[in-house]
Amino acid sequence: ELDYLIIDTPPGTGDIQITLCQELPISSSVIVTTPQKLSFMDVVKGIEMFDDLKVPTIAVVENMAYYTCGSCKTLHRPFGIGYKNMLVTQYGIKNSYELPMHSDYSKYSDMGTPVVLVLPEHTDLVSQFTKIAQDVITESSLAKSAKPTISYDPKEGKVIFKSEKKV
Repeated sequence: ELDYLIIDTPPGTGDIQITLCQELPISSSVIVTTPQKLSFMDVVKGIEMFDDLKVPTIAVVENMAYYTCGSCKTLHRPFGIGYKNMLVTQYGIKNSYELPMHSDYSKYSDMGTPVVLVLPEHTDLVSQFTKIAQDVITESSLAKSAKPTISYDPKEGKVIFKSEKKV
C-alpha cells in the first residue's frame, strides 16, 4: 500500500484533473504557481475546480518568487510580489510558501534527482522543502480523515453517511 501518491498535473482545469478526482479517492491538492498574473488566473480556476470536486486545497507554493544576489545578498523579486497572499486570503488556504529561483532546480529536476538529496549543504533550500513536505503530510492526513463516506444500502433503501473525522 502507498502512504502517499503525488500526482503532478499540468496547470488548469482539464480532463486529467477532473477524471483523476472522479476515479481516485484524492484527499487534497497542493497548488504550485508563479508570481505572474496569468498563473494566478489559472490557479484560481484550479482551486475552484478542486472545490467543486470536494478536494480541499491544503497549500499553495509560489515558485520562482525571488532570488538572492550572490554578491550583495539582496533579495530581488523579478516578477513582482506575486499573488500568493491573495490566494491565501481569498480561499482560506492555511499553508503557503515561496521558493526562490535557483539554477540547480532545473538541472537536477531534469535528471530526476531531488535537489535536497544532491545539495544537502544548501540548508535554506533543504529546510524549505522539508517544511513544505511536513506540512503537506500533516494537512493531507487531516483532510483525508475529515472526508465523509457516502454509500447506499439497497436492503434498507437508505443513503448512509459516515464522517470519520478524528478529533
